[in-house]
Amino acid sequence: MQSLIKRRQTRRRRATRGQSFVELALVLPLILVLVAAAADLGRVFTAWVGLNNTARIAANYAAGVPDGPFTPGSPYETTVMKDATTINCTIPTVPEPVFTPDNSVGSEAKVEMACTFRLVTPILGSIVGDQLTLTARSIFVVSSGDIPGIPVPPPPPCTSPNLVIPNLVGLTMTDARAAWTAAGFTGSFSPNGSNMKTVTGQIPDVGTCRPPTQSVFVTHT
Repeated sequence: MQSLIKRRQTRRRRATRGQSFVELALVLPLILVLVAAAADLGRVFTAWVGLNNTARIAANYAAGVPDGPFTPGSPYETTVMKDATTINCTIPTVPEPVFTPDNSVGSEAKVEMACTFRLVTPILGSIVGDQLTLTARSIFVVSSGDIPGIPVPPPPPCTSPNLVIPNLVGLTMTDARAAWTAAGFTGSFSPNGSNMKTVTGQIPDVGTCRPPTQSVFVTHT
């Protein structure tokens, strides 16, 4: 009698184990698809955040250097593309900034950017397409240049041994240090570090005439 009961219990356990394997085989593909879709959505969000940051850098550069240039191959494009290399999204071209109403102090510098994002999850691709176009916009107030209605007198000539302060705004910290040294200045460049961040302001002002021992202080993103 006991042996009969044991055999029945054994068969019951085997049946339960087999049923669990079947259920796992049915549910596992769905779980994998959901995990892959969640990972793809995370990649989309990361790309969107990176694109917004790149748009901010572009608008900030334009607000600091409203006279440009903003054409392909310019420092503006180089600065923006350096940041764009960290985005898992393809930016076809760097758009030029739009100034409203003009590029004078107090106006707005606006940059609208778009990039192409490729999905890797087939189920999402079948719903929204294999490619998504992400967009971002950033606006900064122009902080340098001429003030409307106020004539700007020409700067006095810079005589030797004094040197003209170069424009460092829009450059990376590494490039700004190199430009400061190339201009002939031997004074300190501060702050240290933050090599890949972008310069947003500088003291003393661009174009002023200072001795070669002059130091410079910059702000950055």
